[in-house]
Amino acid sequence: MAFSHLLASLVIIYLAAQLGAELAERLRVPAVLGQLVGGLVVGMSGFALLDPQAEPIHLLAEVGVILLLFEVGLETHIDELTRVRGQALVVATIGAIVPFTLGLGVALAFGLSPLAAAFVGAGLSATSIGISARVLAEQCMLTSPVGTIILGAALIDDVMGVTLLSVLGELARDDLMGAAPMVLTLVASLGFLVLVIAFGRPAAVALVGVMSSARSRGTWFLGFLAFAFALAWLAETAGSAALIGAFAAGVLIQYASPGESLENQLRPVADVFTPIFFVSVGASINLASLSPLDPAAWLMIGFTLALVVVATIGKLLAGFGARLPAPDRLLVGIGMLPRGEVGLVFAGLGLSTGALAPGVHAGLIAAIGITTFVAPLWLRGELLRRRPELVTISPAEAADKSPSQAPHA
Repeated sequence: MAFSHLLASLVIIYLAAQLGAELAERLRVPAVLGQLVGGLVVGMSGFALLDPQAEPIHLLAEVGVILLLFEVGLETHIDELTRVRGQALVVATIGAIVPFTLGLGVALAFGLSPLAAAFVGAGLSATSIGISARVLAEQCMLTSPVGTIILGAALIDDVMGVTLLSVLGELARDDLMGAAPMVLTLVASLGFLVLVIAFGRPAAVALVGVMSSARSRGTWFLGFLAFAFALAWLAETAGSAALIGAFAAGVLIQYASPGESLENQLRPVADVFTPIFFVSVGASINLASLSPLDPAAWLMIGFTLALVVVATIGKLLAGFGARLPAPDRLLVGIGMLPRGEVGLVFAGLGLSTGALAPGVHAGLIAAIGITTFVAPLWLRGELLRRRPELVTISPAEAADKSPSQAPHA
């Protein structure tokens, strides 16, 4: 790709991402869905202005995914994972295993290979913490028992998802599928994550101390960014995945230097690279494979609808892991429903490694998009139905009426 072509592609990507995100925000749906739609418009299903498989675009998208997982790690609090371990762990486990198993079964029933079916199931097992957190915050429910369990379970789900993502990525790249390779890769990924988080704290604390004494511009931020890339490289070298290393780096830095300072500095840089990934995912979708005018596409449409059903059922069942009244269990299940950016990472990795065919990828993206779009609307509607007074009162008054129980197991 010529340099001028790369510049033109970046202009197209950023315009599509920003216009899509702006439209999504105005419709009160996740911005990543808007970026995905923007990719659809400029990609192979739209005006074909962007080649997402071009090597420079692919590499920049990979950097975007690493920064995204680094950001997720910065938002993962080890202390919170420990504090909410009881019910949140049960909810997260059910919410990961049941959708994965159901999605795997549907994919195998439609004739997919075991590796492709595993990617489909993994895409349905993810949970996006940001989407549910925003709805709960709007309704002043973050510190309620329901909010605490949802956020704790989503945090644990992130750890499970990143580990599973690294396992499937390595299996797909090495073209391996079977019990022995999967177990070895899982042990390598989990072992790396556990060892780094367990023994990397002193290194992170020392790094924070060194960075705190720096005076030159950008040293604080660039030092931590280099730390994230170093752990990503180390994870890749150790037989795990770069994503695991970036995630572990975020967890360690958050532990050593809690606060929003680094997150605020990282956000503009992540905003440069992560849209490249999401727009590339959208640009890679071929909606022609889902066209009702094509008789063969009806099979893919049925596949997509089946995924939506099992994706919804799997997360709703997770709510039964909470020791709460039945209506609140439903809220927990709805709160676990959105997949968002995590599910898109699974789908994008499956396509880029060749594990997922374009039609299957489009069906999985559609299922992730539908559940992610419906979940915040459903959760907000359910909360307002039970607490209609929050529609007309101020946020301060709503906080006074909101349950204020501290997070508990």
